[in-house]
Amino acid sequence: MSVGFRGNSPARSEVAPTFPLADAAAPPPRPAKNRKSQTQQELKRLDASGQAEGGTKARVFKLIGPALVAQDADEARATVSRRLAAIGSELERVGGLLGGLEAKAADKQRSLAALQQRMMAAQQQQQAQGSQGAQQQGGGQQAAAV
Repeated sequence: MSVGFRGNSPARSEVAPTFPLADAAAPPPRPAKNRKSQTQQELKRLDASGQAEGGTKARVFKLIGPALVAQDADEARATVSRRLAAIGSELERVGGLLGGLEAKAADKQRSLAALQQRMMAAQQQQQAQGSQGAQQQGGGQQAAAV
């Protein structure tokens, strides 16, 4: 039987503030960074005069909906650089969040291990006390029988 979170269950409300759900519409940062880096490399191939490597006039276009629209090469370079900077800062932010969550998980594992050790020690102590009490009761019955 599988159990899932449905609606506003108490378990979901406990977990939700700790682990925010990722925005489903947001693209993953690493593939976006790879695409933008590739675009930046292609724009660097253009020299300052707007000529392509072969000496032909290069034109830069951007996709807006279903249409390709001509764009200034300098504007395209600036846009790609800004987007790469934003993606880099987002990756750093997410990396910091993951590092914090990993540290919390490691701390919880250590505290759980300590609690398990304390519980095992308490159980062993109870077993030892129970066996000592049984021996004492058994010894007292033998002395009364004599």
